Amino acid sequence: MTANMLKAVKIRERLHEDLVKPANGIIYHLKTMYRYTVEMFRTCQFCHQFQSVLQKSLIDQSTQCSLEHKRQLNWCREVRKLVPLKTNGDGNCLLHAVSLSMWGVQDADLVLRKILFSALKEVDTRNFKLRWQLETVKSQEMCMIFGICVCSPLLY
Repeated sequence: MTANMLKAVKIRERLHEDLVKPANGIIYHLKTMYRYTVEMFRTCQFCHQFQSVLQKSLIDQSTQCSLEHKRQLNWCREVRKLVPLKTNGDGNCLLHAVSLSMWGVQDADLVLRKILFSALKEVDTRNFKLRWQLETVKSQEMCMIFGICVCSPLLY
């Protein structure tokens, strides 16, 4: 097994132990595993040719260019630059991206998707709907105030 496969297996096993399913209808959450995040390593230490290979294989450059052009990504020079990572386009890209961001591997076993499905099925979803509506209103207000949309409708 490769290192990524071993890591994915360990994450999958630990995820079930870390998941909290309150009986009172409150939203499912992770006890500790939400604290992790992956930061991409610096590629400047490698030769230019290898940097190019890494960027082509890891970064979704067309999405990055599009989002930067619309000033929806990396518009603020005071914060660290973000890059969109490539994920499998199998309908689970949001959860693959969450898994990549938190643990550095895609959710190939669809563990997060199964947990999300279970949470949406078993938990009172009115809170989700209310939060979505409030965030939509805030987003529209920001668009009206600043004259530009700061978020993409595709991200909802």
